[in-house]
Amino acid sequence: MPFVARVTAHPDVGGFQPTSFRELLGKHIRLPGLAEPSTGWRHTLVDVSVADDGSSAELTVHSEPHAAISLDRNLQIVTPMPNARIKAHDRDGGLLAESSLPAPLYPGQLVQFSDNTRWRVVEEPTWPHRDPVSGACAGAIDWQHVVLQPEPAPSTHPTEATE
Repeated sequence: MPFVARVTAHPDVGGFQPTSFRELLGKHIRLPGLAEPSTGWRHTLVDVSVADDGSSAELTVHSEPHAAISLDRNLQIVTPMPNARIKAHDRDGGLLAESSLPAPLYPGQLVQFSDNTRWRVVEEPTWPHRDPVSGACAGAIDWQHVVLQPEPAPSTHPTEATE
């Protein structure tokens, strides 16, 4: 459920130029009062209107929940590179899922299962079957092992920041 907010900014000193904020259009931004990306929201600056006297600027921000990468859906991106084979574990070592994805996972990445539970990669991934010197795979499959931690569901409103 996307959300559009209009935020009025005032300069600390001087005034805004007619072109102020233009280089940020279409980019993800952070603003005081809007939830941090870690809470599950992404904010994109979509429009800027600077007052004629430069005393303020109205920023229009489009906010939407992060799209999580699904570990168990059947959609695959076809590339000439082999997919990363991944085994996802909880902190106790229990196996949560095995998957084949277009790229390996990395720490901090958000993933989602088909039951809509969200998890975050919390430790540096390992490849236990790789030789540490040559990088060659000593097993039949070069599995990446990741540790996941449950992620709270995003708030229903993007301005609800969490402490």
